[in-house]
Amino acid sequence: MLLLGGALVATPAVAAPEPEAEGRTWIMRAVDDPEQRWVSEDTGTSIVIIAPGDTVEWRFDQAGQGHDLISLDTRTPWPTDVAEYRDIGGEPFRYTFDEPGMYEFICSLHGPTMGGMVVVQESSGNQPPAASPVVAPTSGSAPLVVHFTANAMDPDGDPVELVWDFGVGGSQSTADHAMFEYTTPGSTSRACS
Repeated sequence: MLLLGGALVATPAVAAPEPEAEGRTWIMRAVDDPEQRWVSEDTGTSIVIIAPGDTVEWRFDQAGQGHDLISLDTRTPWPTDVAEYRDIGGEPFRYTFDEPGMYEFICSLHGPTMGGMVVVQESSGNQPPAASPVVAPTSGSAPLVVHFTANAMDPDGDPVELVWDFGVGGSQSTADHAMFEYTTPGSTSRACS
């Protein structure tokens, strides 16, 4: 399990890719639905787990508006910064990943709610789960309903558990997408471990 930002998260697993001699192309789409999100054809989430030498292709054929694709260096620095913009149905953007790491990206037009991660790993041994949780909104007046989405997976396909800890004395949820209403003014944060 992972403890991220005070929330313990994991989702049903998707098997890690088998290494391929010439690399594989993984498809990630900008999807304009009420959630404004990136979705992988292979995992159904905003995370893909690939092998070194594989390529991720970001497509804009399901977009209802223009999007940008911005690399974030929060976990693993990208070898080359990415800052691409595409109109609706614009040409795909492709990037080949050669080094293991956890590469995060966002559409800056939608902020952190439209983010994702490319996990590049060598195929060896048991790997820990990866997560890219989204919590929105992160502030507001009480009462405040907050949505929690795990966007997590285990690269080895091992069974995992999902538990959201809302930081208010025992309130938890095991749902992949949880909602919690904070009724008392204040703030909550918990240490990650």
